[in-house]
Amino acid sequence: MEILRIENLGFIYPPHKEALRNINLSISEGDFLVISGANGSGKTTLLKCLNGLLKPTYGKVYFKGEDISKMKAQVIFSKVGYLFQDPNDQLFSATVAQDISFGPNNLGLSKREVALRVDEVLELLDIKSFRDFPIHDLSQGLKQRVALAGVLAMQPEVLLLDEPTSSLDPQTEDELLIFLKRLNEEKNITLVMATHEMDLIPEFAQNIAIISEGSLVRYGSLEDVFGCAECLEKGRLKLPTVTRLLKGLKEEGILSFNKLPLSFEEAKRILKEAITKR
Repeated sequence: MEILRIENLGFIYPPHKEALRNINLSISEGDFLVISGANGSGKTTLLKCLNGLLKPTYGKVYFKGEDISKMKAQVIFSKVGYLFQDPNDQLFSATVAQDISFGPNNLGLSKREVALRVDEVLELLDIKSFRDFPIHDLSQGLKQRVALAGVLAMQPEVLLLDEPTSSLDPQTEDELLIFLKRLNEEKNITLVMATHEMDLIPEFAQNIAIISEGSLVRYGSLEDVFGCAECLEKGRLKLPTVTRLLKGLKEEGILSFNKLPLSFEEAKRILKEAITKR
């Protein structure tokens, strides 16, 4: 079932910098979609158009068939949440609990409902012990969790994530992505994540859209898009490291496989089979 539809979308920053041109995309409910491309390709601009943070210069964005330009801002923000690349751009209250409660309070919910939502996301993100901490005392990783908690407290159906791992250490990065995958699978929240970290994509995403210089190069399954060398080149992207390694070994006649391995687990299985046969 389609949850977001983008029709002939374009965006021009004044006076005449064309950031997006003629983007057409259909995003299904429950999808985990990655939007990838080089820096400056238009990923962030596209994400911001999907929930009205930016108004397209031309074209339309539909949420469940409804033109978002005709929806009240607080309604679309609650349905399609946005996590900024830098949590410092999103956090502004004095304490963790105050920041998380800001969105639900703006929805006009009762104090009891707001408190329940705050408690729920504190538990969900395992940050209960930080409830009354000042925001400025938190690490970058904790700030990212609090920012995410504030978005989830709105109970969105779609979550937009702009390079969410760019400022995190490897362990915190893994924890965040495992959590996001669980959100997607267990709560059926549709995720749309902008990133160019190719090694991460096969571990979590279902589909990928490549953007280059504001235009959509290709959209489809990971196997389909990663199998298009020209598309990756246009997007200034590379295959995941493990994929490039095994592809090179196959080209040298050392390994044999039919389906190109994209994830670490797939690569491990192929290598284990090759070692066992020898």
